Amino acid sequence: MSTMSMISSNYRSTVPHGFANPPVTSTPPAISRDRNSYVRNSDTEQVWHRGRVPAGFWDVAENRKSYMQWLGRKLGFHVPHDWYALTKRNFDENHGAGLLALKYNASPLAALQEFLPHVHWKEWLFKSAPQGFWKSPGNRRRYMRWLARELDIRQTEDWYRVSKCDFHSHHGGGFLSNVHHDSPIAAVREFESAYPWKEWLFLSVPKNFWRRADNRFAFMNWLGEKLQLTSQQAWKSVSKQDFYVNGGGGLLANYYGDSPANAVQEYLQAQEQKPSGLRPTVAA
Repeated sequence: MSTMSMISSNYRSTVPHGFANPPVTSTPPAISRDRNSYVRNSDTEQVWHRGRVPAGFWDVAENRKSYMQWLGRKLGFHVPHDWYALTKRNFDENHGAGLLALKYNASPLAALQEFLPHVHWKEWLFKSAPQGFWKSPGNRRRYMRWLARELDIRQTEDWYRVSKCDFHSHHGGGFLSNVHHDSPIAAVREFESAYPWKEWLFLSVPKNFWRRADNRFAFMNWLGEKLQLTSQQAWKSVSKQDFYVNGGGGLLANYYGDSPANAVQEYLQAQEQKPSGLRPTVAA
Protein backbone atom coordinates (compact mmCIF):
# COMPACT_ATOMS: atom_id res chain seq x y z
CA MET A 1 0.00 0.00 0.00
CA SER A 2 1.31 3.44 -0.88
CA THR A 3 2.06 6.05 1.76
CA MET A 4 -0.84 8.29 0.63
CA SER A 5 -3.25 5.33 0.78
CA MET A 6 -2.16 4.59 4.35
CA ILE A 7 -2.72 8.24 5.45
CA SER A 8 -6.16 8.29 3.83
CA SER A 9 -7.09 5.01 5.49
CA ASN A 10 -5.94 6.19 8.92
CA TYR A 11 -7.86 9.53 8.65
CA ARG A 12 -11.09 7.69 7.67
CA SER A 13 -10.72 5.44 10.67
CA THR A 14 -10.92 8.49 13.02
CA VAL A 15 -14.34 9.56 11.68
CA PRO A 16 -17.24 7.74 13.41
CA HIS A 17 -19.47 5.61 11.19
CA GLY A 18 -22.32 7.61 9.67
CA PHE A 19 -20.58 11.04 9.87
CA ALA A 20 -19.29 12.83 6.80
CA ASN A 21 -15.84 14.29 6.78
CA PRO A 22 -16.03 17.95 8.00
CA PRO A 23 -15.75 20.43 5.14
CA VAL A 24 -12.72 22.71 4.96
CA THR A 25 -13.82 26.35 5.25
CA SER A 26 -12.28 29.73 6.04
CA THR A 27 -15.56 31.23 7.27
CA PRO A 28 -15.31 32.23 10.98
CA PRO A 29 -17.82 30.69 13.35
CA ALA A 30 -21.08 32.57 13.75
CA ILE A 31 -21.47 34.65 16.88
CA SER A 32 -24.12 33.40 19.23
CA ARG A 33 -27.13 35.59 20.00
CA ASP A 34 -26.88 34.53 23.64
CA ARG A 35 -25.45 37.54 25.45
CA ASN A 36 -23.76 35.28 28.00
CA SER A 37 -21.72 33.68 25.24
CA TYR A 38 -20.12 36.95 24.10
CA VAL A 39 -17.49 36.93 26.79
CA ARG A 40 -16.40 33.44 25.80
CA ASN A 41 -16.21 34.10 22.07
CA SER A 42 -12.68 34.66 20.80
CA ASP A 43 -14.14 36.68 17.92
CA THR A 44 -15.56 39.37 20.25
CA GLU A 45 -13.30 42.11 18.90
CA GLN A 46 -14.91 41.81 15.51
CA VAL A 47 -18.45 42.44 16.73
CA TRP A 48 -18.36 46.26 16.73
CA HIS A 49 -16.77 46.23 13.25
CA ARG A 50 -19.85 44.64 11.73
CA GLY A 51 -22.20 47.52 12.29
CA ARG A 52 -24.87 47.39 14.97
CA VAL A 53 -23.95 45.03 17.79
CA PRO A 54 -26.45 42.38 18.95
CA ALA A 55 -29.01 43.40 21.54
CA GLY A 56 -27.55 43.39 25.02
CA PHE A 57 -23.95 43.22 23.85
CA TRP A 58 -22.84 46.32 25.74
CA ASP A 59 -24.62 45.16 28.91
CA VAL A 60 -21.79 42.69 29.46
CA ALA A 61 -18.93 44.30 31.38
CA GLU A 62 -16.33 42.09 29.72
CA ASN A 63 -17.44 43.28 26.29
CA ARG A 64 -17.08 46.91 27.33
CA LYS A 65 -13.64 46.14 28.70
CA SER A 66 -12.63 44.37 25.47
CA TYR A 67 -13.71 47.37 23.44
CA MET A 68 -11.76 49.82 25.61
CA GLN A 69 -8.66 47.64 25.41
CA TRP A 70 -8.98 47.51 21.63
CA LEU A 71 -9.59 51.26 21.42
CA GLY A 72 -6.52 51.96 23.53
CA ARG A 73 -4.36 49.84 21.25
CA LYS A 74 -5.73 51.55 18.17
CA LEU A 75 -5.16 55.04 19.58
CA GLY A 76 -1.66 54.17 20.79
CA PHE A 77 -2.41 54.60 24.48
CA HIS A 78 0.12 52.76 26.64
CA VAL A 79 -0.13 54.30 30.12
CA PRO A 80 -3.09 55.80 32.01
CA HIS A 81 -1.95 59.37 31.36
CA ASP A 82 -2.30 58.76 27.61
CA TRP A 83 -6.05 58.39 28.08
CA TYR A 84 -6.40 62.10 28.88
CA ALA A 85 -6.35 62.61 25.10
CA LEU A 86 -9.55 60.58 24.73
CA THR A 87 -12.54 62.40 23.22
CA LYS A 88 -16.10 61.62 22.23
CA ARG A 89 -14.97 61.74 18.62
CA ASN A 90 -12.65 58.78 19.23
CA PHE A 91 -15.69 56.69 20.10
CA ASP A 92 -17.73 58.02 17.18
CA GLU A 93 -15.01 57.19 14.66
CA ASN A 94 -14.26 53.75 16.11
CA HIS A 95 -17.64 52.03 16.32
CA GLY A 96 -18.20 53.04 19.95
CA ALA A 97 -20.82 55.78 19.67
CA GLY A 98 -23.59 53.44 20.82
CA LEU A 99 -21.56 52.22 23.77
CA LEU A 100 -20.75 55.75 24.88
CA ALA A 101 -24.34 56.94 24.56
CA LEU A 102 -26.05 53.91 26.10
CA LYS A 103 -23.74 53.07 28.98
CA TYR A 104 -21.84 56.28 29.79
CA ASN A 105 -24.26 59.12 29.02
CA ALA A 106 -21.93 60.29 26.23
CA SER A 107 -19.09 60.84 28.73
CA PRO A 108 -15.60 59.53 27.87
CA LEU A 109 -14.63 60.15 31.50
CA ALA A 110 -17.38 57.84 32.73
CA ALA A 111 -16.07 55.15 30.39
CA LEU A 112 -12.56 55.55 31.78
CA GLN A 113 -13.74 55.52 35.37
CA GLU A 114 -15.19 52.07 34.78
CA PHE A 115 -12.31 50.84 32.63
CA LEU A 116 -9.51 52.07 34.92
CA PRO A 117 -11.16 52.52 38.32
CA HIS A 118 -7.85 52.62 40.20
CA VAL A 119 -6.79 55.87 38.50
CA HIS A 120 -7.61 59.11 40.31
CA TRP A 121 -8.64 61.06 37.24
CA LYS A 122 -8.12 64.82 37.14
CA GLU A 123 -10.97 66.07 35.02
CA TRP A 124 -9.22 69.30 34.04
CA LEU A 125 -6.47 67.35 32.24
CA PHE A 126 -8.90 66.19 29.56
CA LYS A 127 -9.46 68.30 26.47
CA SER A 128 -12.45 69.80 28.26
CA ALA A 129 -13.82 69.30 31.75
CA PRO A 130 -17.29 67.72 32.09
CA GLN A 131 -20.20 70.11 31.75
CA GLY A 132 -20.90 71.87 35.04
CA PHE A 133 -17.68 70.59 36.60
CA TRP A 134 -16.44 73.99 37.75
CA LYS A 135 -19.74 74.84 39.44
CA SER A 136 -18.76 72.60 42.32
CA PRO A 137 -16.67 74.34 45.03
CA GLY A 138 -15.17 70.95 45.85
CA ASN A 139 -13.91 70.53 42.29
CA ARG A 140 -12.44 74.01 42.30
CA ARG A 141 -10.60 73.25 45.54
CA ARG A 142 -9.26 69.99 44.09
CA TYR A 143 -7.86 71.91 41.14
CA MET A 144 -6.29 74.62 43.31
CA ARG A 145 -4.60 72.03 45.55
CA TRP A 146 -3.22 70.32 42.46
CA LEU A 147 -2.08 73.64 41.00
CA ALA A 148 -0.26 74.47 44.23
CA ARG A 149 1.74 71.26 43.90
CA GLU A 150 2.48 71.95 40.24
CA LEU A 151 3.70 75.50 40.99
CA ASP A 152 5.59 74.46 44.14
CA ILE A 153 3.47 76.73 46.31
CA ARG A 154 4.42 75.75 49.85
CA GLN A 155 3.03 78.57 51.96
CA THR A 156 0.06 80.87 51.59
CA GLU A 157 2.11 83.93 50.61
CA ASP A 158 3.48 82.05 47.60
CA TRP A 159 0.12 82.55 45.89
CA TYR A 160 1.05 86.21 45.35
CA ARG A 161 3.22 85.13 42.41
CA VAL A 162 0.50 83.21 40.56
CA SER A 163 -0.51 84.60 37.16
CA LYS A 164 -3.18 84.15 34.50
CA CYS A 165 -0.61 82.28 32.46
CA ASP A 166 -0.15 79.78 35.29
CA PHE A 167 -3.83 78.88 35.13
CA HIS A 168 -4.04 78.77 31.35
CA SER A 169 -0.88 76.69 30.98
CA HIS A 170 -2.07 74.26 33.66
CA HIS A 171 -5.48 73.39 32.22
CA GLY A 172 -7.34 75.95 34.33
CA GLY A 173 -8.12 78.56 31.68
CA GLY A 174 -11.80 77.65 31.52
CA PHE A 175 -12.06 77.65 35.30
CA LEU A 176 -10.42 81.07 35.61
CA SER A 177 -12.39 82.64 32.76
CA ASN A 178 -15.82 81.24 33.50
CA VAL A 179 -15.82 81.27 37.29
CA HIS A 180 -13.52 84.15 38.23
CA HIS A 181 -13.66 86.46 35.18
CA ASP A 182 -10.02 85.67 34.40
CA SER A 183 -8.85 86.97 37.80
CA PRO A 184 -6.17 84.95 39.62
CA ILE A 185 -6.78 87.08 42.70
CA ALA A 186 -10.44 86.06 42.82
CA ALA A 187 -9.48 82.39 42.49
CA VAL A 188 -6.90 82.66 45.26
CA ARG A 189 -9.26 84.60 47.52
CA GLU A 190 -11.88 81.89 47.20
CA PHE A 191 -9.34 79.14 47.87
CA GLU A 192 -7.72 80.82 50.89
CA SER A 193 -10.62 82.96 52.05
CA ALA A 194 -9.40 83.44 55.63
CA TYR A 195 -6.09 85.02 54.65
CA PRO A 196 -5.82 88.87 54.71
CA TRP A 197 -4.84 89.34 51.07
CA LYS A 198 -3.30 92.58 49.79
CA GLU A 199 -4.21 92.92 46.12
CA TRP A 200 -1.20 95.12 45.35
CA LEU A 201 1.20 92.31 46.25
CA PHE A 202 -0.06 90.16 43.37
CA LEU A 203 1.56 90.50 39.96
CA SER A 204 -1.24 92.86 38.93
CA VAL A 205 -4.24 94.36 40.67
CA PRO A 206 -7.82 93.86 39.42
CA LYS A 207 -9.05 96.18 36.70
CA ASN A 208 -10.07 99.61 38.05
CA PHE A 209 -8.83 98.65 41.51
CA TRP A 210 -7.09 101.98 42.13
CA ARG A 211 -10.14 104.03 41.16
CA ARG A 212 -11.66 103.30 44.54
CA ALA A 213 -10.45 105.67 47.21
CA ASP A 214 -10.73 103.02 49.91
CA ASN A 215 -8.31 100.80 47.96
CA ARG A 216 -5.83 103.65 47.55
CA PHE A 217 -6.00 104.52 51.22
CA ALA A 218 -5.74 100.87 52.25
CA PHE A 219 -2.46 100.69 50.35
CA MET A 220 -1.21 103.93 51.88
CA ASN A 221 -2.12 102.76 55.39
CA TRP A 222 -0.27 99.51 54.80
CA LEU A 223 2.73 101.32 53.29
CA GLY A 224 2.88 103.67 56.26
CA GLU A 225 2.92 100.75 58.68
CA LYS A 226 5.56 98.89 56.71
CA LEU A 227 7.86 101.91 56.38
CA GLN A 228 7.01 103.13 59.91
CA LEU A 229 5.85 106.52 58.68
CA THR A 230 4.46 108.12 61.82
CA SER A 231 4.70 111.82 60.96
CA GLN A 232 3.84 114.10 58.08
CA GLN A 233 7.53 114.85 57.68
CA ALA A 234 8.27 111.14 57.35
CA TRP A 235 5.58 110.80 54.69
CA LYS A 236 7.12 113.61 52.68
CA SER A 237 10.33 111.59 52.44
CA VAL A 238 8.61 108.70 50.62
CA SER A 239 10.18 107.99 47.23
CA LYS A 240 9.05 106.48 43.94
CA GLN A 241 11.07 103.41 44.78
CA ASP A 242 9.09 102.94 47.99
CA PHE A 243 5.94 102.70 45.91
CA TYR A 244 7.36 100.51 43.17
CA VAL A 245 9.05 97.91 45.37
CA ASN A 246 5.94 97.57 47.53
CA GLY A 247 3.35 96.97 44.84
CA GLY A 248 2.23 100.58 44.40
CA GLY A 249 3.94 101.36 41.10
CA GLY A 250 0.72 101.11 39.12
CA LEU A 251 -1.07 103.35 41.60
CA LEU A 252 1.66 105.97 41.45
CA ALA A 253 2.05 105.93 37.67
CA ASN A 254 -1.60 105.73 36.64
CA TYR A 255 -3.33 107.74 39.32
CA TYR A 256 -0.83 110.26 40.70
CA GLY A 257 1.23 111.12 37.63
CA ASP A 258 4.18 109.18 39.08
CA SER A 259 4.41 111.74 41.89
CA PRO A 260 4.80 110.49 45.48
CA ALA A 261 3.98 114.01 46.69
CA ASN A 262 0.55 113.88 45.03
CA ALA A 263 -0.19 110.51 46.61
CA VAL A 264 0.90 111.66 50.06
CA GLN A 265 -1.05 114.91 49.80
CA GLU A 266 -4.34 113.15 49.00
CA TYR A 267 -3.76 110.61 51.72
CA LEU A 268 -2.94 113.09 54.48
CA GLN A 269 -5.87 115.32 53.57
CA ALA A 270 -8.20 112.34 53.73
CA GLN A 271 -6.87 111.36 57.15
CA GLU A 272 -7.48 114.85 58.52
CA GLN A 273 -11.14 114.61 57.49
CA LYS A 274 -11.69 111.36 59.38
CA PRO A 275 -12.92 111.26 62.97
CA SER A 276 -9.92 111.16 65.29
CA GLY A 277 -10.64 107.61 66.39
CA LEU A 278 -10.39 106.32 62.82
CA ARG A 279 -7.17 108.06 61.80
CA PRO A 280 -3.81 106.31 61.63
CA THR A 281 -1.25 107.85 63.96
CA VAL A 282 0.39 110.61 61.91
CA ALA A 283 2.02 113.40 63.84
CA ALA A 284 2.18 116.87 62.37
